Amino acid sequence: MNYFSICFLSLLVLFLNEAVGINVSVLEYFPILPPHQNAKTVEEATTIQLTNLDEISNLISADKTSKVLVTPEYGLYGASINKWETMSLYCMPMAIHSTPFKDPQAHPVLQRASELAVDHNRHIVFNMCEKEEDKQYSTLVMFDKTGKLIEKYHKTHLYREDQIFTPGSGVPKFVDIDGIRYGLLICFDIMFSKPLHQLVHEHHIDVLLFSSFWVNFSPLITGLPTQQAASLFYGIPILSSNSGFSYRTSGSSIIDHSGVALSTTFNPSLSIQNHLIQANLPLEKHHSRVSTTLPTRLSTARERQLVNKVILLSTKSVQFHDTVSIDSSVSCHFDVDVSHNVDSNPVYLTVFAMSGQSLGLRSGFVCGLFYCGSNATFCSEELDMRKTSILDSPLSFSKLNVKGSMHSSSSSFISHYPLVSGSQSKLFNPLSQFSYNASSFSSSSFQFDFSLRESLPLLSTTFVVLDE
Repeated sequence: MNYFSICFLSLLVLFLNEAVGINVSVLEYFPILPPHQNAKTVEEATTIQLTNLDEISNLISADKTSKVLVTPEYGLYGASINKWETMSLYCMPMAIHSTPFKDPQAHPVLQRASELAVDHNRHIVFNMCEKEEDKQYSTLVMFDKTGKLIEKYHKTHLYREDQIFTPGSGVPKFVDIDGIRYGLLICFDIMFSKPLHQLVHEHHIDVLLFSSFWVNFSPLITGLPTQQAASLFYGIPILSSNSGFSYRTSGSSIIDHSGVALSTTFNPSLSIQNHLIQANLPLEKHHSRVSTTLPTRLSTARERQLVNKVILLSTKSVQFHDTVSIDSSVSCHFDVDVSHNVDSNPVYLTVFAMSGQSLGLRSGFVCGLFYCGSNATFCSEELDMRKTSILDSPLSFSKLNVKGSMHSSSSSFISHYPLVSGSQSKLFNPLSQFSYNASSFSSSSFQFDFSLRESLPLLSTTFVVLDE
């Protein structure tokens, strides 16, 4: 086959992918563990991981069409490990371009994962522990459908995991498959500019493969709205896999380039639920909201500042206009028309502005509104995240307009995430059900305008502007 034939076939594959889309799947999964949870020997750690690979194989066996599968962070050994020595029992060396199922010297877990990709004829992403000399990394490992280990990525931003993992270097990792470029990312990384910014703007990925064990702080911040917000901001499709352990760590999705959820799953209970979701993902090009240059200034540490107002919905239908501000740094204006159908108990919601170590996750600025039940004290407690159990809302908003402005002289804004959630993390369509526009976005100044296009039953709306 000559050069021109190869070029023609490559262009044809790319055209067909964009015209038809690609079948993809995401597994929300919590691993099978022994009664004592964590392994005590290398042999037991290997058995635990092999058991879960076999269970994953069973769960995806009915899906015959997907080309790519994403599995969750901690999907092979659980998230209860808190000692370096225990985590090391699960770790293994791994080499890119190896084909472990053909290599008798490869670690048995790599052999089985490689074999599983062949058995199911698809590219599969797993989260594993990689051993490199005296370091051990939370590693996203991608196998192609021939069983070859084609790429691996080390988690860069650890979420209280320093006692078990070495942080990665932040080098972006991606793979090209049939004309589609896939980027790799793990959990807390999605709240930072590196390496996600480079994946989008320097390496021009088409799809983000996102593996997480996301801890939900409902109603304030949960995994599904965060996934949608990242898709909206960066203008890319995201395949997001989370744990199905309970409502505290659930929420997986397949979201297209415009932030529209093609398929989602959420476990509202306290018992384990595993789900496989599938979708045909269109691959249209879309422009990101983010600038193409990274900030050069670093933020200074700031203590959290919070201003919130608790609003009693004293009648079944209430209209109000209010503004909450923090000095000159954050101003949030709310124009609301809301109703509810609760007869016996009082109904409260809160509007708030926050800056500094916002949401217990990252430094930034926040405007938000959420339902906080029948006890006014919960409105403040939820903001402190001492309680994280409000999953359902009786509120229906016929009008909700939120305008926010943020200013900073000591840090550089890197991203802005609009988190819009209904009961049980229900997502809404940003093309038809709400509008969100950033009227200005510079390194130190930001303004946004959010409004509903139709009446929606909302639990929360939180607008997070992150700084570097």
